[in-house]
Amino acid sequence: MINILANIYDIDEDWCLNTFRQYIKSDSKVAIIPFSFRDAQIDSKEKWHEVYNPKNGLYYHGIIDPFESYGINEKQIKWINYFETSKEEAKKIILDSDVLYFTGGLPDRMMERLIEFELVPFIEKHTGVLIGFSAGAVIQKKQYHLTPDKDYATFKYYKGMDMLEGFNVEIHFTHSELQMESIHKVLEETQLPVYAIEDEGALIIENNVITPVGKVHFFDRI
Repeated sequence: MINILANIYDIDEDWCLNTFRQYIKSDSKVAIIPFSFRDAQIDSKEKWHEVYNPKNGLYYHGIIDPFESYGINEKQIKWINYFETSKEEAKKIILDSDVLYFTGGLPDRMMERLIEFELVPFIEKHTGVLIGFSAGAVIQKKQYHLTPDKDYATFKYYKGMDMLEGFNVEIHFTHSELQMESIHKVLEETQLPVYAIEDEGALIIENNVITPVGKVHFFDRI
């Protein structure tokens, strides 16, 4: 399994394209798992299609278009629709895919929906590439923290999938005072290092080796 932790969907940018091409191949079959949506934004299959339809969906082209740079076309990409895809069909899509793609949004809701669909064991045993953005990045960790923002009022630790441990990540890093407070708190409480990932940054974890790509900052206890 190869885990990629990133922030934004622009995987066709110069800072990451050549590196990610080692893992995302032109013949890859991709599963998009957009389970991190906010309930206030998407609460029905109609609302889901408003956001993810191919014609004018708010997020569709931002997710799909970058794959053109990898030689991947839309026929190679399957979507798991929370409102219309059955549990069994979702499991089959995951098993048949080389790349699993986790969207950004609310990580705790994403975990709840993955558990509801009984997908976590299939994802944890996947032997291909798992690439996640923001929420989709942190849930790849056995335990993750969230710095307070517009969605989460207080600092808190959460349970993710049983795949990655031994380090922490701070996503969407901008060197803010609040983020630095969270990083020092995590360093002190977990005794583990923190990789702070800017939007033009990512981590690749392969065979327990962590490789920073782009703008990533490393913090450890002194």
